[in-house]
Amino acid sequence: MRRITYFSSVLVATLLCGALLYGAYAVARQEAISHLQVQQGILARQAAQGIQDFFAHSRSLAESMAQNRNVITLDAQGQVYLASMLSDNARVLRAISRVDERGVLIYSTPDNSVAGRNVSDQEHVQRVLASHAPSASDVFTSVQGYRTIALHVPVFEGERFRGSLGLLLDFDAISRRYLEGVRVAETGYAFVYSQKGVLLYSPVPGLAGKHFTEICQGFPDMRGVIEAMLRGESGEATFHFDRVREQNPETVLKHAVYLPITLEDTFWSICVATPESEILVFLKRFVLYLLPLAVVLLICTVLGVNFGLRHFVLEKEIVLRRQTEAALKESEERYRSVIENISDVFYRTDRDGRLTMISPSGVALAGYKSKEEILGLSIEHFWRRPQERKRMLELIAEHGAVRDFEVELVDKDGRSIQVATSSNFYRGKDGEILGVEGTFRDISQRKRDRAALVESARRFHSLFDNMAEGVAMHSFVRDATGRAVDYRIEEMNHSFERIFEVSAEQVLGKLVTEAFSLPYPPHLEEFIQVAATGKTLQTESFLPPVGKYVAISAAPWGADGFATLFSDITERRHMEEQLLFRALHDPLTGLANRTLCLDRIALAGERARRRPQADYAVVFMDLDRFKIINDSLGHEAGDQLLREVAGRLLACTRRMDTVCRYGGDEFALVLEELPARAVLRTLRRIRESLRTPMDIGSHSIQVEASFGVAYPPAGHIGPEDILRNANIALHRAKQMGRNRVVVYKPSMHEAAIQIMSLENDIRRGLALGEFFLLYQPIFDLAARQLCGFEALLRWRHPARGLVSPAEFIPVAEDSGLIFELGTFALDQACKEMAELMRAQPGAAHLTLAVNLSPRQFSRQGLTEQIDHALETTGLPPRALVLEITESSIMKHPEASANILSRIKERGVNIALDDFGTGYSSLSALQRLPLDRLKIDMSFVSRITDSAEDREIVRAAITLAKSLHLTTVAEGIETDSQREILAELGCDQGQGFLCAPALPIEEALWVLNPEVCKPTNV
Repeated sequence: MRRITYFSSVLVATLLCGALLYGAYAVARQEAISHLQVQQGILARQAAQGIQDFFAHSRSLAESMAQNRNVITLDAQGQVYLASMLSDNARVLRAISRVDERGVLIYSTPDNSVAGRNVSDQEHVQRVLASHAPSASDVFTSVQGYRTIALHVPVFEGERFRGSLGLLLDFDAISRRYLEGVRVAETGYAFVYSQKGVLLYSPVPGLAGKHFTEICQGFPDMRGVIEAMLRGESGEATFHFDRVREQNPETVLKHAVYLPITLEDTFWSICVATPESEILVFLKRFVLYLLPLAVVLLICTVLGVNFGLRHFVLEKEIVLRRQTEAALKESEERYRSVIENISDVFYRTDRDGRLTMISPSGVALAGYKSKEEILGLSIEHFWRRPQERKRMLELIAEHGAVRDFEVELVDKDGRSIQVATSSNFYRGKDGEILGVEGTFRDISQRKRDRAALVESARRFHSLFDNMAEGVAMHSFVRDATGRAVDYRIEEMNHSFERIFEVSAEQVLGKLVTEAFSLPYPPHLEEFIQVAATGKTLQTESFLPPVGKYVAISAAPWGADGFATLFSDITERRHMEEQLLFRALHDPLTGLANRTLCLDRIALAGERARRRPQADYAVVFMDLDRFKIINDSLGHEAGDQLLREVAGRLLACTRRMDTVCRYGGDEFALVLEELPARAVLRTLRRIRESLRTPMDIGSHSIQVEASFGVAYPPAGHIGPEDILRNANIALHRAKQMGRNRVVVYKPSMHEAAIQIMSLENDIRRGLALGEFFLLYQPIFDLAARQLCGFEALLRWRHPARGLVSPAEFIPVAEDSGLIFELGTFALDQACKEMAELMRAQPGAAHLTLAVNLSPRQFSRQGLTEQIDHALETTGLPPRALVLEITESSIMKHPEASANILSRIKERGVNIALDDFGTGYSSLSALQRLPLDRLKIDMSFVSRITDSAEDREIVRAAITLAKSLHLTTVAEGIETDSQREILAELGCDQGQGFLCAPALPIEEALWVLNPEVCKPTNV
């Protein structure tokens, strides 16, 4: 025993010393490696930063050259500038070249022999030509034999891309400056790979320029490190390699640090590596010094442990003997107490099966009052089926014991007792079988409970499996910190399988992320709160794997889980989405409607306030002359045209922009995060797209549009206000002749307010009688006799005085007030002329010319209005001349001819006003029932100075005579104009030469008798 103790103490001491020594060595080794990695990381980052700074400086230098016009055109100053650049940067800058947008070298300095060569096949040139952004090449060997890098920057002339300017940089100079001194130990070094896996730099001879797959053959761990470098990753690693600078090949373990070097549109990756043997040399020497000290420590430890163990063993034996005796006595007392108080039945029988021992609980279970009544009875007396006891004895003989063997017993009165027995043979000192002992446990209640539980489970599963809603039970999966990171599907019903389109075999027992291939568990935080607080959860969610919407109810389940109930609401959600889409979109085109447009404008305004660089613009667009298409081809064709325009607008805008149909043929665009120039480029694309003819039915139609653009001001503006501004700009575009783009200015708003104010004043003026008529005489040029008058509408504003018709007539046209003004002018003129004829019998031959506006002419009920004016005033129809502009008639020649015919049937004369300013055709004029042709004053005013205008007037007079029409010249102000017109055969004239426009009561008396004199008045 003592010898065993001695050797055990020696072994323990030896192991302890060895463990301490090895531990010290391991700690020192790990500290050395950690220190090495820190040093290598610092060196790698310094080298990477130096190279990146060098390339940033080179790019700045290239961009400054690219902006120098002398360099781009390479004039004399440019050549001097380039020579100075090459001289100042001679250590790293080898050449400067210029490439045009096709990839052809324009020049290269100092060697210009390569000018004219096409280099568009070079990858870095292709990148800069395609992206218009700086690009760097891989390292390549130049014609002169040195390794170099090409850095190209784009060249712009204004906004036009004009190619690139490239710098040829000496890679060897870069590596000498930033890479040669990067190492920690004598045999450590740095190496650099390009993004394509080519070794750019290594101090080991013969490796530079090779692909990593060739270098790493036979070194899979090194290949893995380099592949990580080529993915742009950074980190620490160890690998084996057989080259260490200039030493002989020998496979060694290296510790390395690697990180990427970002260069324009590519990157390099640098790695600093050092052999482990270089680091651990001094540790091995340190271990040699520790060995003698460890031996002395071992001897002392053995002596001390031996003495202590001998004393400890003796004391232990004495204490153990006393404890054994006390435990035996306590065990006997405990055994007796257990037997007396155990709820289960303890029994023992002899070889013949007679009871020799039974606990009080067994006496009560069998229905007896005392042990004496039951002891000595055969145990088979209590077994309902004795063959079950034989089967139990066979199992005990086979396995040594039985556990929870269920049998049916009977008590003294024959009542059935369901029990579970655990029994075995009990043996003597020599191992002979003396009988059977064990326990009986009354499981009658447990049997009844189990049956009830089975029935309850059957009912639950019947309800569970046949529910319309999908139900699943989940348990949380937690990480090492106890935080729930996922949950497992523990149970599910058939409806869950139907909703999620899976089978139980596919997903039961799996994590939800694994079962449905999800990146993260849905609603994990909400379910954690459900389990933690006991509160239920009600929410809705979309299921991407099956494309369905579900309503989710969740409640706690089990100790660490939750139950979920899913209802398929896909159909309801689709209906809601359709209703929402219909509420926010135009049913004809599918574009956003006014409500959604205003919402998008408000969101764009919010983004612009948060991020000032997020500019946006609102564009109001109106199709020009859409009503003509709609009226001539029908509403179905008009709807088809609107859908085609909507499609082209979507094609010309981005997904982030909003295209809205505002109403009728009006569209609104919300262009977000675009500067002003980009907005105008977008509108240019739209206008070019609209120029392409559209096939509508059997017709090919080309449409034009007017655009109003509004940008948000510096301060806050609501969506309705900026949309109003765009609408104001649109109206200005239409006023300027349509088919144009107008950008809103604050002055337009002021003008719109003025127009609105003027419109209100017109209404008030009509009600208060502020409008009146003046009459300009019309005279016979040959006879110099008065022929009639033209009624001219005037307005005397109470604050502004006389307002020019050129100011209020266009406003009345746009607002529709022209109908009231026209009715007033026609009725009043007929009334005053009829009164004049009744007062002056000699004026019966005079005519009265009244102007009809284009909107009056095209409005229904015009003939009824004329009839009413003539009937109520008594003016003879032959005295009335209605003047209609050439442009209003020629818009719809056939319809105009029908209207004029109905007017002509009443005996009223018709004059074509402003002839020569429109586009009348001879065939159309022949079909029109005209009486007079009025030559516009713009031709008359230049007739004395322009032979061309004189010939135009001559042609008009000749045309009128061929059509048997009376010609009337407007704006005659001089005798020479009158004489020329008379010579050309013009019949009548009007203008200041005779008299200005006057009230009717003065018109007959204030005439120039040399030009125009009344007859018989």
